[in-house]
Amino acid sequence: MFLTRHSSYVKYSLICLLELIAIIALLQARSAQAYTAYKDGGPYGSIGRWAGQSATYSLTDSFKYSGSGWSSTGTGAASDWTNSAAPFSYYLNQNDINDILDAGPFFNNTALAEAYNHYTGNYLDGLHIKVNTGNGYAFYDGTQPGGNPVPDNYYDLRTILRHEFGHTLGLCHSYTNTLMDAYVDLKQVRGIDQDAIDGTKYIYTSTTTSPSGPCDLWDGND
Repeated sequence: MFLTRHSSYVKYSLICLLELIAIIALLQARSAQAYTAYKDGGPYGSIGRWAGQSATYSLTDSFKYSGSGWSSTGTGAASDWTNSAAPFSYYLNQNDINDILDAGPFFNNTALAEAYNHYTGNYLDGLHIKVNTGNGYAFYDGTQPGGNPVPDNYYDLRTILRHEFGHTLGLCHSYTNTLMDAYVDLKQVRGIDQDAIDGTKYIYTSTTTSPSGPCDLWDGND
């Protein structure tokens, strides 16, 4: 069948559009695979997940009294995970003295915060998140003036805690500008994004794309 000049142009335009859609889909697929996970060569060998899909935590006095908004920010960051599409939840239990959100100075370490897990057998069974209050960092807890959403020269505490809670459920760092990126900038706000959700599904339900590579915990500030 012969095509007129007009119909040839329409066909060419349609092909270009389909190619553009394919490129966009490919880029989205790549960005959705930015996460890495503990179970792929992480700090605890092949141990990379909790036996269930939830964990409890408590707030230490050092954490609660670091600022008037720290308690609500800590529980808010945990609730952000619980209320997201990620298949993992965090619940406050002040009687759980082994799984804690803490704050205090770091020695020979300039990270904004750090997260550690305990494990027994083949599963994670404890968590410890600590925010570095000893290096002169200013953390925005929602109570300081000038927040729109975060004042100048402040790090967003809720973003940092979302990131650390991502670690304690089994996520390592991502290679892109996502929640699990190793670095966060002043005033930067990050939520529970699709990359973090995909990574959590990979760990707990295996119903998502594969990670971008083995566990990456190279030094960052977060």
